[in-house]
Amino acid sequence: MAANLNNFENVLQAIHSKYISLPEHEVRRNNEILNRVLNDLISEMKKDAFFAARYNRIFYGGSYFDGLKVGKPEEFDLDILLKVPKLGQPVLTHTNEPGYLSLRFDAPAELPDEVFKRKMLDERNYLSTKKVREWMIGIVTKALNKYDFSTVDAREATYHLTVS
Repeated sequence: MAANLNNFENVLQAIHSKYISLPEHEVRRNNEILNRVLNDLISEMKKDAFFAARYNRIFYGGSYFDGLKVGKPEEFDLDILLKVPKLGQPVLTHTNEPGYLSLRFDAPAELPDEVFKRKMLDERNYLSTKKVREWMIGIVTKALNKYDFSTVDAREATYHLTVS
């Protein structure tokens, strides 16, 4: 039985690599283009001192980066990882929603950055998803204004771009 499963898995992998997944040269080309655009976009976003001080790196996720994308990539799942201040004693707490956590600062008076408090925290010193999202949409939109897109549609934390 195990040998049959191994054969079946090998057949599926061969089908995936030959008929479904992108050829390696296309993956390399897409990655080069994406990295050029991202490097330029992040450089533009770093013109905002608040973003520049907090930017850590890009995290690549989703089916394209996992090698599971079927057909040509029409989207890339990217997360921008940000740094939080080291002071202020950040505490993670569970929420009522499974899989979600809240980040609260127990000693916000120790936070040296008043701008961080104002832009990122709510009145109870929790990291505010709404404030972070609105700030990030503003930063990305401002950086994207440099480009000539026919549409830029910012909804929630997702950007839909159409290049003309």
